[in-house]
Amino acid sequence: MVKKEFTKGISHSGDDRLRLKIETEKGKVVDIVVQYEAKFADEWHPIVRYDCSHGFLHRDVMFPGGKKEKHTSWIFRI
Repeated sequence: MVKKEFTKGISHSGDDRLRLKIETEKGKVVDIVVQYEAKFADEWHPIVRYDCSHGFLHRDVMFPGGKKEKHTSWIFRI
């Protein structure tokens, strides 16, 4: 299994970034995570994440305090 992770700054201030993780097996994508993160008070916080952690592609929206909102209006099976 091959795992790759990339982080890319997306703002001039340096307070916003995208994190991308891709996992492949025999050349086929078996897992992917794309996450938008923002820096508040010198700490990085996840804001929106697309991933396949439950066997299908879905979006999680994270709120302060730990609350998550899961969106599964479209489904792509991995």
